[in-house]
Amino acid sequence: MRWIRRICWVLFVIIYLTTCPLLILYALGYVLKPGSEQGIVKTGLIAISTNPPGAAVYLGNRRYTKRTPTVLRNLLPGEYSIKLVLKHHQPWTRTVAVEAQRATALNHILLLPQRLREDVLLAEPFEDLIPIGGRFLLLRSTTRTGDAVVFDVKTRHSWPLVPMDSPYARTKLLGHVTIPESPSLLLRISGPTGEQLLWIDRLEQDAPVEDVTRLIPKRPTLMGWDSSSRGHLFVLQGNTLIRVDLAEKAVYPTFLEDVRGYGVSNRMLYALMMDGTLVRMDLEGKAKERLLETAIPIRPLFGRQGAFRIMVGEHDAILFLGERGELLAGRLPYRFVDRDVVGVDWLPPNQLLLWTREQLGVLEFPEAPAGEEVTESLPELQWVLKRRVNLEQAFWVFHGSHVVFRDDTQVFLLELDPDGIAQPALLLHVKKQSAVMYSDETGALYYLDRSTGELRTIQLIPAR
Repeated sequence: MRWIRRICWVLFVIIYLTTCPLLILYALGYVLKPGSEQGIVKTGLIAISTNPPGAAVYLGNRRYTKRTPTVLRNLLPGEYSIKLVLKHHQPWTRTVAVEAQRATALNHILLLPQRLREDVLLAEPFEDLIPIGGRFLLLRSTTRTGDAVVFDVKTRHSWPLVPMDSPYARTKLLGHVTIPESPSLLLRISGPTGEQLLWIDRLEQDAPVEDVTRLIPKRPTLMGWDSSSRGHLFVLQGNTLIRVDLAEKAVYPTFLEDVRGYGVSNRMLYALMMDGTLVRMDLEGKAKERLLETAIPIRPLFGRQGAFRIMVGEHDAILFLGERGELLAGRLPYRFVDRDVVGVDWLPPNQLLLWTREQLGVLEFPEAPAGEEVTESLPELQWVLKRRVNLEQAFWVFHGSHVVFRDDTQVFLLELDPDGIAQPALLLHVKKQSAVMYSDETGALYYLDRSTGELRTIQLIPAR
């Protein structure tokens, strides 16, 4: 019996000395690599999360027991084929590279339903859809102001833009001015007394409509207001910036002179002066400060003509969008796009989505260290989609992992792939010459049906 105990003891010691180091190394992220190049190597991992959650995970032909969100650990460096499967949803596949001592994050994977369901919101024939403030839709069936309808995507409630007994109901709706994130609306109408400008401070049912024609000069170069402080309207005419106090019905015709461009953000006014300086002040013109130590080379960079709209992201990332669609910055590399930028969309903290008629790009701003100038360390522009026909609108989707865009009458969903350019997926066709709107808060896309003109929606992600 003694020799049996000795053999067991020897076997135990051998097993302990063999497996214990391997277990310790495994816990530290090392594994024994099989094959001709065997040896102990450091592993990596893949973290996966999806919307909706609960998708089955396949690594090559192997299915994992856990469902998303999950982490695949102790993977040898190399490329892996990942497949995610969820009932009633389209499968998601991608080849993912795993590096030693690194985590590959597959966050915000959007699993689309196998069939996108269309819901009718308003069964009336509309000709045009105008997004306002990310929450409201202005729907027009004729050019008559009294026929326009406002739709609130959050409450799914609709009402006439103006009451039928309003003196403006029989006027002709000529145009409008809106700004991102603002529920305010400036209308241009043609009535018995000529062309008029109407201001609606907030698109609510029975909201008062004010005639502000006498306060605003004709044919302004640029017009806008701060989405968080709607009482101040700014108008650039020539090189003079005019401030209009809508609450007090007061006009300050020479609020700021020698101005080449301006923008308002977070209750602050930014102005590009004719001498190339960039200044910031409050909305009443006080607390003025100069943002750059040296003047911007205004003529070589901005040209001799044309006004510029200043756009401000978080951490004071500043860009200039010109009348000809040029996209500029105050420091290197100065000029991102020479012309033809159609629109932009900020994603906090500092990502910018921009598009021309033919291509879609993403620009990311690193947070500047304390003490550096506000336009320091700008990266290069990455074009993620090219060769389109008539790219007119684009929206960030699902924390910036996807983009919805409208190319003429087709609406696509594009997943942004950091390792390459993904192929856009066609969602639907919409009414010709009509806009669409996507709301990340409701997770839905709103559009006019191409045949009936009805207001419809499809759900892309669950509402917040």
